[in-house]
Amino acid sequence: MSRSLATKALLCGVLTVAFSGAFACGPSAPPPTSAALLRADSAALSEAIARDPAPQILSEADGMIDDRRSVRASEIMRTAALPAVRRHLERVGAVSLQTAEGRALQERAARAYRRRMEAIERYAAALARGEVEDETLLGAVRAHREAEEEVLAVIEAAQQLGHPAQPAPTKRRPAPGAVVE
Repeated sequence: MSRSLATKALLCGVLTVAFSGAFACGPSAPPPTSAALLRADSAALSEAIARDPAPQILSEADGMIDDRRSVRASEIMRTAALPAVRRHLERVGAVSLQTAEGRALQERAARAYRRRMEAIERYAAALARGEVEDETLLGAVRAHREAEEEVLAVIEAAQQLGHPAQPAPTKRRPAPGAVVE
């Protein structure tokens, strides 16, 4: 390589490095802290969980049960609630999370929604038999209640993920001779 060609290549390399820094979009931001990532995961997961359509549909089914229309309630559970829970499970599973804690909670949510689906299937099958109060129905009602409690626990955990509990303030003793009201 000739000396002028080598000089041009070196100059081109130096200018490329110099200009790439000059045209950058400002100083690089520091990486987010783990607390910030947890808050972001909490917000993303809480938002996805909040879009759960099942409570409204299950409320409609409960109204049918109250009206002594258990077979209709079963139909609502099978045709509306179960597909809604499946779609919701997919949406919650599709949320992109950045922390191990967020992903662990996402897995917990998935287990809770799968358990909800199983409980709804069992409850719908028991209701489809008509007005029969027996151990099958009582077991299905119990399983459904427990599944809903698990979903509520996941909702609370998602909201708390990025907001660690603050220790309770300690009570101070009054200074000797202080007036205590």
